[in-house]
Amino acid sequence: MDASSLLRLYTLIGQDHHAESTTGWIVQKFANSPMLELRIASYTVWISLAQIPGGCTLLATSSGFMNIMTSGDREASGDARLAKFELVQNFHEQAKGFLSEDIVKRLEEQLLLGPHGMKVQRWDVATE
Repeated sequence: MDASSLLRLYTLIGQDHHAESTTGWIVQKFANSPMLELRIASYTVWISLAQIPGGCTLLATSSGFMNIMTSGDREASGDARLAKFELVQNFHEQAKGFLSEDIVKRLEEQLLLGPHGMKVQRWDVATE
């Protein structure tokens, strides 16, 4: 299946649910869900979409997606943190050419924190 067919299939999901966009619908229904598995599934779909030519453009222009990418919210479980980190990594790699400098900088800051979203502390620093 070629990239244009995959993008068309993806956009039809949102149309089928009478949504503004498929990504917006996924954000509303799954990516902000309290159910961990649904959030991980959302991230996984978007990781795949980011690797298709034109997929990052579709994601970046959809409502709610960039808020998830740049919010810096830390996921509760290790699996979800890894999935979100992989999404940020893939999206940054594919989209940094057309994103604003501010957004690229925020994505890079998240990537520097690593998948668990925490600054590394030096082990040799003594605390009292």
